[in-house]
Amino acid sequence: MQSHVTIRRSIFDNPRRWTRPFRYLIGELLGMVGENDLDHFDFSQPNWWKKHTWTKQEREDYLERVTSFLMEDKAARETLMTIPIPSPRLCRLVGERIVNMWGWTIEAASSTPSC
Repeated sequence: MQSHVTIRRSIFDNPRRWTRPFRYLIGELLGMVGENDLDHFDFSQPNWWKKHTWTKQEREDYLERVTSFLMEDKAARETLMTIPIPSPRLCRLVGERIVNMWGWTIEAASSTPSC
C-alpha cells in the first residue's frame, strides 16, 4: 500500500525556491559524494543526479540522516511534508522520495569474490 505522505511538490520546481530544510537535505546528498558546495553545483545540467554513484550502504546512511533530521526538526517537517507528523516511517519516506528522484546511481556489485 502506497503512503500518501509526500514532499510538497512546489519544492522540486526550481532550486532558487528551495526551502532551508530541502537545501540541507540536497546538500547532504551532494556531500555523500564529495560535492560540498551546494551554491555552485550546476543543477541546470540534464540528469545532474546521474553524475555520481554511491553504494547501497551510502544510500542507507543518507536515508538514516534524512529520517533523523526530520524527526528532530519540527519546522522542517512542516515545510517539507504534507502530513508533518514525527513518524520514523513517514520521515524516511521523504528521504526515499528524494533518493528515487535524485539519488545517485547504485554502484555495480564487484564481480571479485571476497576472501
